[in-house]
Amino acid sequence: MAVHLKAKKPVVNGLRLRVVRFSGLALTQGVVNTRIDGVPVRIYSAAKTIADCLKYRRNVGDNLAAKVLRESIARGNCSEQRLRHFAKICRVGKLVHAAYSLVSYFPSQI
Repeated sequence: MAVHLKAKKPVVNGLRLRVVRFSGLALTQGVVNTRIDGVPVRIYSAAKTIADCLKYRRNVGDNLAAKVLRESIARGNCSEQRLRHFAKICRVGKLVHAAYSLVSYFPSQI
C-alpha cells in the first residue's frame, strides 16, 4: 500500500500490509479511479506498477522485477512512452532504457 511520507501507517484487522511511502509525483501520478464490487478504489496503472516493481526490485526480487518488465514489453501491456514517463518519476529510467535497447538488438529473446 502506498501512503504519503507523513501519513500514519494504516491498520487493518487481520491483514498484514507492506506500506511504502511516496511523495510528490511518485504518489499522485498514474492513479486510476475504478470500482471493485461497487466500492470506489484508487489503484496505480500498469505502467506505474511496473516502474514501482523496478524501483523496489530488492524487496520484490530482481528476477520478478525483470520478468514483469520483459512480459510487459512482450505483451504490450502499456506504451513505451508511459513506461518511460513513470520510470523517470521513480528514478529507474536507465533500467527501462536498457530493456528497450535490448529489445531492439534481440527481439526474439523476449
